[in-house]
Amino acid sequence: MKRRNNPLFDRELKPKKVVEVEEKHVKLRVILLIICGVVALVCLGHWLFGMLTVDPGWYTITVKSSKNHCGNEFTFSYNVGADGINPKAERDAVINLYSRACEEAYELFTWDVEEPAEGGIRYLSDHPNQAVTVDSRLYGALAAAKDSRLLYMGPVTAEYARIFQYTEDHLASRYDPAQNPEVMAYITELMQYVSSDGHIHLELLGNNQVKLHISAEFLNYAQANGVEAFLDFGWMKNAFIADFLAEALIEKGYTLGYLVSYDGFGRYLEDKTTEYTLPLYDRFENIVDRPGTYSVKGPVNTVTFRNYPLAEGDVWHYYSFGSTGTIVSVYTDPTDGICKSATDNLTCYSKSASCAEMVLSCAPLFLTEELDESALLSLAKTGVHSIWAEGKELRYTDSTLTVAITENNGYTQKHMQ
Repeated sequence: MKRRNNPLFDRELKPKKVVEVEEKHVKLRVILLIICGVVALVCLGHWLFGMLTVDPGWYTITVKSSKNHCGNEFTFSYNVGADGINPKAERDAVINLYSRACEEAYELFTWDVEEPAEGGIRYLSDHPNQAVTVDSRLYGALAAAKDSRLLYMGPVTAEYARIFQYTEDHLASRYDPAQNPEVMAYITELMQYVSSDGHIHLELLGNNQVKLHISAEFLNYAQANGVEAFLDFGWMKNAFIADFLAEALIEKGYTLGYLVSYDGFGRYLEDKTTEYTLPLYDRFENIVDRPGTYSVKGPVNTVTFRNYPLAEGDVWHYYSFGSTGTIVSVYTDPTDGICKSATDNLTCYSKSASCAEMVLSCAPLFLTEELDESALLSLAKTGVHSIWAEGKELRYTDSTLTVAITENNGYTQKHMQ
């Protein structure tokens, strides 16, 4: 029988070679193997030690969760171990508490959630003219805000959001009411419903029950025009969430830290009179500058309104038209739905008023054509102080405030009284 031609079979088989390894080489290999093992064990021990121990000091706390949460909109720093508590145990406890609070806050205060929680604002907005039981913490927030028409600006905010989704002027301008008469006409028509208590308002029924009253006329109009966001905290959302997160931490005794949202709402929880030096920003002749800093002692809460973008996340709140330098923002007047600001930058702070309380009291002074400085002075008597710029003069209402002006930028300061 003839064998098949197969290269594997046709190769000439050569006898195996026997290679002898000298004993000294074996010993060397064993020694090197032992050394490598020792190094690996040292590295592993060092890694485990780092994982199991934490030095006292300031740490940025990030959310650990597989669920949707609001932690990416906040920076939270905490001084672990400062009270003599084991730093590792304290940091882990703070992370767990903060993570749960961020999950809950997202479900309760966010309108555009994928699966609305039954006790949240989206669920309430989706069930008009029905008594709805909400979470007790949301009930408290709604009780504080129920007299503000800002709660009902969701349909208008949705229209401005169309502007912010674009990066080119010729596309964004189609949805800017200042440049498109049809959009302006629609917002004017929409505001007839949004600004009217007869068409939409909240009723607090007690026992955490709330009813969102919406007229049949508004519901019909909404259906015809694709309106969905009847009730929404809008740009105020993170003010309420900052308070929510802060109260969750305070309740468990974690007060050695501070949290700040990217859009200007801060809670400084430190109860040992820690002094914080915070930045002041301003826009002068379309140039954003940092004219100085101000120093406050904790605990203190801060709110900043501005009509220009500053942080990365601001792309969903502002649009700057390159050809004109005009900036459209999410800050719209609840009387006519038009984007307005009385000043470029208004910073408010208080030891007694929460972020939400300051927003509700100060927003009407910002969302208008001209700043009422006398009203800011009146607010100062209630413990809510303000800082703003007139030209290149930084003005403030707190006589005890320390303001440090940045050198060579032309700014001055003045205490208003």
